[in-house]
Amino acid sequence: MITESITDLDNACFDKYVKVVHNVTGITLLPNRKTMLCGRLKKRIIQLSMNSYEEYLSYIIKNDSEKDTLINLVTTNETYFYRTPRVWDFFTQRYLPENKNSINIWSAASSTGEEAYTLAVMCENFKNDNKSFDYKILGTDISSDVIDVCNNGKYNGRSIKRFQDSKPVLFDQYMKGNNESGYSVAPNIRKNITFKVHNIFSDLSGNNTFDIIFLRNVLIYFKKEDQITLLNHIKNYLHPDGFLVIGESESIVRLGTDFILHEPLIYSLK
Repeated sequence: MITESITDLDNACFDKYVKVVHNVTGITLLPNRKTMLCGRLKKRIIQLSMNSYEEYLSYIIKNDSEKDTLINLVTTNETYFYRTPRVWDFFTQRYLPENKNSINIWSAASSTGEEAYTLAVMCENFKNDNKSFDYKILGTDISSDVIDVCNNGKYNGRSIKRFQDSKPVLFDQYMKGNNESGYSVAPNIRKNITFKVHNIFSDLSGNNTFDIIFLRNVLIYFKKEDQITLLNHIKNYLHPDGFLVIGESESIVRLGTDFILHEPLIYSLK
């Protein structure tokens, strides 16, 4: 019988969840995230007819398949098209004009896909004036739920509002649909994008080297030593002359990695 009477998550059990979540995702849950964790796990615990967070934790440990569910529950996925305009100014006004042949892009924490699709629209618009230009975009995320959203590729509301308002000509040219059913990129753009589930601490399959990697708004969820580990891992996939783009609330200048500041939010290798 399903019950909503769930015992409180005590600090000892929360600490165990912190370790499991870190092992599975690399994310470090701080003490102030305890209430958030309770809220996100409660529905699943009720669904499984369990009575405690401790019982659910034991279930996770014993069932590897439940780890995917845990990932989908604890990861935060909030993004939208054309996020942080200064990044797109750099990409369209300076980066693309210097790379007129072809580029390989990795949206390494793609969330629900808006970043990858924004990249694709910008690349396709550049291609219109540079016919020999070609591009490929890989979007990855640890959450299978958001990769499903990426592959569905339908967006509306807040997700598209900034792009729709600030770049109406580009939006009308490359986004197809309506406010009710949602908008998606034109099919000729979509064919240049691949989405897949991937933990960014793990190796990518295949021989992948990218000209530019977008790793935005994900480092903030990792403690310093994990940030360093991740950046040292990511550099293996970046072309020596490539760029790494991070989020507006992040900085990696003082981490002692092989990345140096090129301009705000943009880094290159030493």
